[in-house]
Amino acid sequence: MLLCAGIGALICGALSAAVFVIGAVTDGTRFSEAVAFGLVAGSVAAFCGALIGLGVALADLDPLTGGLAGLLATLGAVAFYVMGFGRASQIGYYVSESAIIVAVLAVPAVLAGVFTALIKNRLR
Repeated sequence: MLLCAGIGALICGALSAAVFVIGAVTDGTRFSEAVAFGLVAGSVAAFCGALIGLGVALADLDPLTGGLAGLLATLGAVAFYVMGFGRASQIGYYVSESAIIVAVLAVPAVLAGVFTALIKNRLR
């Protein structure tokens, strides 16, 4: 179970950090600043990946449902951001601003769910 959490955290954290750094550098941000913020984004994504890995292990998910768990984790992160920081009068603004969360977390979270399930099923 902890192995699945570690695999999910590693995959999701590393891929999210890489996606963030690539996106920031191509947008004109200095490389050192992009790497620093990429590490922060990767750390948060690693926590999400660990939760995805735990979910895959506890619910005995296959790769398809592991990917769906990653997608749900992304949507949960967006909902947490919007409800945690948004005010009732500005929900639309925060939903549009949460696009960076989807861009950085969606594909790595889905891949973390898929690959964690594949590895877990292979080790059986």
